[in-house]
Amino acid sequence: MIGVKGLHRSMLIISVSLSVLLTLTACSGESEGVQEDAGQQNTEIGYSNVDIAGIWDKTAAKEVNLSGKGYEIVSGGVYVFTGETEDGQIRVNVKDGEDVQIVLNGTDISCQNGPAIQIDSDGKTLITAAENTQNRLSAVFSIDDEQKEGKCSVIFSGGDLTVNGTGSLYLSASGGSGIASKGTLKITGGDMEISADCGGISGEQVGIYNGVIDISSVDSSIISRRDGEKGCISVDGGEVALSSSAGCGIDAVGPIQFSAGDVEIDSAEEGIFGDSIRVAGGNLSVWSAGSCISSAASEKPAENDVEISGGILELNSSAGDGVHAGGTVLISGGNTLIQVPADSGRAIVSGGINSLITGGTLIGIGDGDAAENFQQDSRQVSVLYRTTKHAAGTQISVFDYSGEAMTSITAGNSFSCVLFSHPDLRKGESCDFEIGGDRQSVDLSSVVTDAAEKNGMKKGDEQSASLWTSDGSKLLSMIE
Repeated sequence: MIGVKGLHRSMLIISVSLSVLLTLTACSGESEGVQEDAGQQNTEIGYSNVDIAGIWDKTAAKEVNLSGKGYEIVSGGVYVFTGETEDGQIRVNVKDGEDVQIVLNGTDISCQNGPAIQIDSDGKTLITAAENTQNRLSAVFSIDDEQKEGKCSVIFSGGDLTVNGTGSLYLSASGGSGIASKGTLKITGGDMEISADCGGISGEQVGIYNGVIDISSVDSSIISRRDGEKGCISVDGGEVALSSSAGCGIDAVGPIQFSAGDVEIDSAEEGIFGDSIRVAGGNLSVWSAGSCISSAASEKPAENDVEISGGILELNSSAGDGVHAGGTVLISGGNTLIQVPADSGRAIVSGGINSLITGGTLIGIGDGDAAENFQQDSRQVSVLYRTTKHAAGTQISVFDYSGEAMTSITAGNSFSCVLFSHPDLRKGESCDFEIGGDRQSVDLSSVVTDAAEKNGMKKGDEQSASLWTSDGSKLLSMIE
């Protein structure tokens, strides 16, 4: 994994049973169908065998050595490129309905006034990085390039574009973005590194099936925009590292879904921002200044839902919510760690309409004054435990009624509350919170329980602790 530079991990010790689920139908568009031997279930964005294979018909291919010049493709077929050019481009201008495969077999292409690869046709194009090759593409843009119909990217496509193969692809954009497609952009293989002064990659729809992808961008790293209707972003595999210095990690006017793969995000704004967000599998790590996961892109709050049904999530926000939804937050599976600083005024989990938990394991630390618990309609027990302010590095452990450890983490930031939910918590039983060596028992009198630390309580103390139900209607006294 290339990895996001400078990321640090807190320790999350949770017993994990992960099943990669892919039952979501968030993305629109026709499915091209993946054969069962492809290794992953199909999503509606569609990954065909041709998309995935990363091979080409060598008997029908035309070989082109750039030799310091550019090259224009005017008819469909397979083109294998080698060589370099200091100021030229590969340009595709074929008839509608003709497909093109561009094989990069060891190339170094620089263009000083446009994309290194410019695909003007609206048909389907494959760009394949050949095995055991390194391919470098760079482009320079100025303000005057804005009139070029948004073609300010190292690779531009007027139609559907798939990037595949097993070779390496390095893209550098001065004054522009990495890859832009006016159709569906799919990445199904290769080792890709993108450095861009603007956005990373974009398309009406964006699907990632496989490959190693490292994007360092100023604006948002993965973007989906679709004229007249909503697009989507679907991460269905691969290893993805995103670093955005002035935007979001993933940004969509439409739904975003994760079914498999490893994703790391370091962003100056929201980590993941879209209309609705579904996490069904994979490993997702987010460090962001804004909310880590935020579904608020639509003007209709009921459409702005977040659902976590699987996967392993580590969410760290310095000035936003951990999970925020204009509509409903529903957690039904997975293992989730959320960290929000004390005194930030932001919530660990915040649903504009509902916040519900029915399964999975969640532990979150944050601001006790701003924290929200799940709602009583939840089917799994949760506890919001407010405590005094503790520093980063504090050890937090939770034990079940029998004294068996359920989870243990080392705090990555200051905190004054812990939000915890686990399938083994039972209404009518109890659990213990141990924070920095101090241990206190909490009676689980309700499906949703709020508790406050009793100062000075240690393991073995027989003291009372304040306890109230989530609606604040009844203050109880709890004795060990």
